[in-house]
Amino acid sequence: MIAENRPLDRTNVYEVMSKPILTLPSDMLARYAVRLLVQFDLSRGVAIDHDRNIVGMVTMRDLVLRLAEADVAEE
Repeated sequence: MIAENRPLDRTNVYEVMSKPILTLPSDMLARYAVRLLVQFDLSRGVAIDHDRNIVGMVTMRDLVLRLAEADVAEE
């Protein structure tokens, strides 16, 4: 559910994100991003580029899947 079923273009980030909001460089390795999310007891973070522009959101689920795919690829 996005902010009481409001349209995405009418929803502010603060309405759907837990605090604190953790920003993660978009090129950060998944294993380091997982460590940061665990350290701050968060399930998601905001991906930013080198100019600190928001480029997306990453969830713990996204990261775990990425790590699992990498592990399978190594076998």
